Amino acid sequence: MVSYWVWPVSEENWDIVKREQIWATYSKIATEKVKEGDDIVFYVVGRGIFGGIFKVTSEWHRTNELRWADERREEKKLYPYEVRLQMVKLGEVDVRLLKDRLSFLNVNYFWLRLMGTQGGPANHGRPISAEDYELIANEMTAKRPQLPPEERREVKRPTHDELKSMLKEIGDMLGFVSKTEEWSPDGTYRYDVTWRDYEEHRPMKVFEVELSKNVDHALSSLSHAYDMWGPEQLYLVLEDEGDILRAEKLVTPRIRGAFVRIKERLRLLPWTAVSMLYDMMKQHRELITDLARR
Repeated sequence: MVSYWVWPVSEENWDIVKREQIWATYSKIATEKVKEGDDIVFYVVGRGIFGGIFKVTSEWHRTNELRWADERREEKKLYPYEVRLQMVKLGEVDVRLLKDRLSFLNVNYFWLRLMGTQGGPANHGRPISAEDYELIANEMTAKRPQLPPEERREVKRPTHDELKSMLKEIGDMLGFVSKTEEWSPDGTYRYDVTWRDYEEHRPMKVFEVELSKNVDHALSSLSHAYDMWGPEQLYLVLEDEGDILRAEKLVTPRIRGAFVRIKERLRLLPWTAVSMLYDMMKQHRELITDLARR
């Protein structure tokens, strides 16, 4: 029986998928789920589109070739399990045009359903329904309505400081005492953003905005915040949406080892989640601020 999967791919690696008709992962669990004969709908991270559908035409096998863009850049093997593909259909479909009609995306914070699960497929590592698959496939060849011009533009990635400012404003709107650049009590780490319910109380939520290549420093910083303040939640916000795939790979073994004590409180967020939430809340700032008043 064929299963249908949505799998995120970075824009630079999407070109390789199309050209060489292959796919790869570091997740052994994913190779046990996705089988020969299944179809993969690729979600192109950063562009917000379903870019094409490919059928899996081989069993998974190990490879040492540095084939992918980030592997060549870092000069090491990141995705050892590889599979052959055959193109079924290509066609750019804006996710925003379909999200309310796709059952797996018809939820709050739908973009989180498009993120891979520990190097595997999206949708929390589950296949999508045949109905959702058919809708995406049909839209790839249909003459589709266009988004309004103001929504059609590419979303520009915010800077580190802009993301901090967004997080602070979101906290302010929700009624928190929100601060940027706050030092830990012992002066060891400076945190990008903290939220607390009252000025004299400890932070309840701590945010670090980092590139995934600095994940060790970010986790050390958040772990120290846990030791100093015991916040309810710790957030690692990725400046590059594509890096959340690799960040999961880097973070997972660490929060099972040296940073295990923060495992249950740590959340990874792509910058798109922060940006989209900020834009949505900004449109209803007065109402949200009024509702958050205690």
